Amino acid sequence: MLIRYKLTRPPGATLSLPVFGNIAIGVHRGYKVVDFQNLVVTKIFSEDVPMQEARRQIQACKLAANVHAAPRFLGEDTDGAWYSEEYVGGVHGTDSALATSGRFMEYYPDVERCLLALVGAGQPQTVDTSAYISALTDPALLDRWNDTAGTEETVTEVRLFQDQLKLWLSQPQIVPRLELVLSHGDFSLVNAIIADGRFRVIDWEGVRHGVLYADCLNFVFVETYYQRATTDITSDIAEVMRRYGEAVAGMYPGLKGVVEVPQAVSMRLYYLDRLHLMLEREVTGNLANVVRKSIRMFRDFDAAAGFPEI
Repeated sequence: MLIRYKLTRPPGATLSLPVFGNIAIGVHRGYKVVDFQNLVVTKIFSEDVPMQEARRQIQACKLAANVHAAPRFLGEDTDGAWYSEEYVGGVHGTDSALATSGRFMEYYPDVERCLLALVGAGQPQTVDTSAYISALTDPALLDRWNDTAGTEETVTEVRLFQDQLKLWLSQPQIVPRLELVLSHGDFSLVNAIIADGRFRVIDWEGVRHGVLYADCLNFVFVETYYQRATTDITSDIAEVMRRYGEAVAGMYPGLKGVVEVPQAVSMRLYYLDRLHLMLEREVTGNLANVVRKSIRMFRDFDAAAGFPEI
């Protein structure tokens, strides 16, 4: 099957891109074409993705390919319209025996191994904390939601939560500069494949620099959100962060300062990061409900960690 996709790029040129595959799947800001015969997945960026952003994502996926659990990077378009990577088949993480029995925290050794390798795949990036927070709370995202009927309640709740977090994070004792490490961006069993007993991770297009614990926290958050656990695993958050922090410090002594960022700072920056990811997506009534439920869960995470209310 030959799938032809017309991609418009500024200043208006149209590119006809032939891609071989069996199926085309709409994903965030683009499409994925899967070729099952040759075991190739091609990500095609939608026309609203600037070339600079597409190239940044391609470069991040190249770095992620150094992680043993990630797909191999196979090729790219010189203009940043698409890139290809290995297709990973197997049992979806959420369908595996451990997940369906509510014992997905037993995956944690595989999760930790993958994330440790990811940290080593890219150099840490030092940023101004205030600038990082401003980027995560870009008002243009909520302005876009304001233009959609039925999302007023969500916009109000998000603004309040963001303002509360920004006020707390602006305290003098909060670190003025952060060292960010390479992060998957949406790490969970939703993006895991078990192939021949091996833990693999897919959907790396959200790879970026973020706070050290973001992927670990996301793993717990998503699995809690979908209620796949047989116990309340919010109580595991502190233990997961402690264990992962010790592993990072042992493998990368130069990241001691990153590991020592206060737990509350890391968690609350993760909340902003996760909201930013959701607010970037296409506005729907269902997503609005997801956003509001997520904010309630973030408050539950704070309570489980023993933090005072913001």
